[in-house]
Amino acid sequence: SVSGGVYSQAGASSGPKSLVGSTGWTDVTLDTDIRLDTTGQAGVLLRTRAPAVGADAHAGYYVGVETNGTIFIGKQNNNWTSLALQNVTGGVSAGTWYHLTASIVGCTITATIKPDNGTASTTATATDAGCFASGQAGVRTHLSSASFRNLQVTQAGASTAASYADSWASGASTG
Repeated sequence: SVSGGVYSQAGASSGPKSLVGSTGWTDVTLDTDIRLDTTGQAGVLLRTRAPAVGADAHAGYYVGVETNGTIFIGKQNNNWTSLALQNVTGGVSAGTWYHLTASIVGCTITATIKPDNGTASTTATATDAGCFASGQAGVRTHLSSASFRNLQVTQAGASTAASYADSWASGASTG
């Protein structure tokens, strides 16, 4: 649903995702504000291809945060492979907005999380030698409810991506 410029996914579904852009996008930076509304995990998708219904039902990268206090980077190809896991300074709490920046340039993924009202940030980095070359960007939750606002996808490195931004101010979650 969309309300007041916030895109929310409610319920404890296994891996719902919302994607934007072209499957030809390469190097991008995705910025968004994220709030876990219940315990669990949520985050962003990079270089996503062949999306389907199900937790790991796509090929691409998932960068997220979890209420266990971590930021993570993983590869999904109809399964899950962890690439990086880092404890977040100050932990991760449900009901708190965080600013998440995830960037993929070449085969290196960098993610930074910072509470909206804080100064301490935590960064995780991973390199996937046999990385996916291109794909869409998006948001995803897993077994939790979460909300997103101020989504921006911009070019990074030698990207083929066009810039995209959505404040969800229109109140629509389609298009």
